[in-house]
Amino acid sequence: MSPQDLEACVLAGLLNGGATPDAFDVIASTPEESFSIGFHRRAFSEIKKQALANGMIDMLFISEALGGSSLADLSDISRIPATVPNLKGYAGKMVKAWRSRALAKLLQEGADGIRQAANQEQRDQVVENAVAQLLDMTADTGDIQPVHINELLPVYMDTLQKRMDGDESTRNLLTGISDLDSATGGINPQDLIVVAGRPGMGKTGVRAHRGGRGNGQRRRRADF
Repeated sequence: MSPQDLEACVLAGLLNGGATPDAFDVIASTPEESFSIGFHRRAFSEIKKQALANGMIDMLFISEALGGSSLADLSDISRIPATVPNLKGYAGKMVKAWRSRALAKLLQEGADGIRQAANQEQRDQVVENAVAQLLDMTADTGDIQPVHINELLPVYMDTLQKRMDGDESTRNLLTGISDLDSATGGINPQDLIVVAGRPGMGKTGVRAHRGGRGNGQRRRRADF
């Protein structure tokens, strides 16, 4: 399988599987540079932004963020027969292939630099630089990749502005308990809430009260 096919399989797994725990693991440990095709790299970047900021991966929103003309390309990628459960496997193979290509390029550039050096000092400098880059490349492939705040802040600012403007779709789910809502600002739609306490402490009442508020706000919920 070519590197480009692996990249498409990773994107297909993310688009079809949505914001699952496996998807967040892949997003956190996959460098954007590991995508060799520019469109694949931009698509992965938008997927990462939306997943981290909104807790969702949606093809329509990603296409819109890419300029609005990429829906057909994303749809073609999503039809690739790549199974969602194999997402982490695809991503791992893709990153390893990228590291192999980068390592081959580094060694070739190092050899060229040594041959072209005018003196021993220049050769030593080439070797030091090559060794430093080699150590970075051979580090654990599961390292968490940092995300610059400039990539996430615009999305949060847009959400805050919509909430200030009274946009119902961006409001948090309120529990109906005024003190709790004042302290937390409500519950994000993707949050997992655990209510614990001794028997007779009112857990069932809280659940029923929250359910009434949730239905009033037309929000879906799942209780276990």
